Amino acid sequence: MTKQEFLSIVKTYLTLDLSDSPYHSIDYWYLLQSIKTDIPVVVFDLWKMYDYDNGIKQIETVLSSLSIDTATVIQDQDFNTEPKAVNLKALLYEADADGYNFPWYVESYYYDSSKQWMIYTSHEFTITFAGEKLVCAAKKIIDHKYLIK
Repeated sequence: MTKQEFLSIVKTYLTLDLSDSPYHSIDYWYLLQSIKTDIPVVVFDLWKMYDYDNGIKQIETVLSSLSIDTATVIQDQDFNTEPKAVNLKALLYEADADGYNFPWYVESYYYDSSKQWMIYTSHEFTITFAGEKLVCAAKKIIDHKYLIK
């Protein structure tokens, strides 16, 4: 998916016709003015999940249960918003000298062409699952001690 295709999807699915919107002005544009509010999401504490031996294994199990192996990622880092393909399971176990190094140091959005799910990781050490099937699997598989309410 190209950057232009991604931006087109954002405009199509998340915004209204701005010319008729009371939320649009020359000075400021509220991008998420018409965001769908019925999208199921669940948020977990990624820091705690990496502290416990089976936390990351639980994320891997969620991905496996839905046959999710690869995804496209966009990261908010150095203004580089070019999407790239990644192997999510390999990424879960990526390590540096201090241990696991899942990319929570930067806002990252993982998704595929189905548009049925998204995974968001933040520099606040959270992981958010979005989409009905992914949220259902995450709630069923991941220990609720990691849940952020």
